[in-house]
Amino acid sequence: MLSQLAYISLSELDDLSSEIDTILDGSRQRNAQRGITGVLLYAQGMFFQLLEGEELEIKSLYKKIANDPRHSDVTILMEAETTDRQFKQWEMGWYRVPDSHPYAAQIKSLGDPVNRGGAGGQDTAVQALIDSFFELHRA
Repeated sequence: MLSQLAYISLSELDDLSSEIDTILDGSRQRNAQRGITGVLLYAQGMFFQLLEGEELEIKSLYKKIANDPRHSDVTILMEAETTDRQFKQWEMGWYRVPDSHPYAAQIKSLGDPVNRGGAGGQDTAVQALIDSFFELHRA
């Protein structure tokens, strides 16, 4: 079954610029082997990631991600079945969101513990961010 999983976390990296290439290179290689696609966004000290692939592969990868010391407060925002991948061309797309960009405010809002755990509204906000990013960056 094809699934999507979106999570948010707080970065624990001292220097994102020096470490992100290592993170992305390893992720892209492993994701290609596992049939996983998706996108990683970074804004205001927070990561937002969408993973797409077979449900068991996604859940296995998420367990590893959740235990990675390079970030903390890892929280699933959305899990859903899907019929098609939105980011099928990317083993791991990457975008560092400028603080002035509307995505930064969206990610910050999703990362606010007050906004977590609310079923319908949060799923809508997560999907809106994903859809917006997809429309602007699709190949």
